[in-house]
Amino acid sequence: MNSASRNRTIPLDEEEEYLSFFICTNVEYNLYDAINKLKDKYRKVFELFYINDMKISDIANALNISEATVKTRLKRAREEIKKHIEL
Repeated sequence: MNSASRNRTIPLDEEEEYLSFFICTNVEYNLYDAINKLKDKYRKVFELFYINDMKISDIANALNISEATVKTRLKRAREEIKKHIEL
């Protein structure tokens, strides 16, 4: 490797783009990891609501639970994910 290629500086916009990509990738990994660590009953509701874009009433019907239970499980899933990500 010659000295010109070793000492190449990255323009600021490329560096910012790289850092943005790295940060986004890291955040996505942490989010997926947090979702996968949820208890099944929380993960199922979380995925149906956020990933499958289902309404609370539809989730309740599909899982044969009350809407209040769906809301509670979503709240607990979000709390668990937040705890995991903040570590």
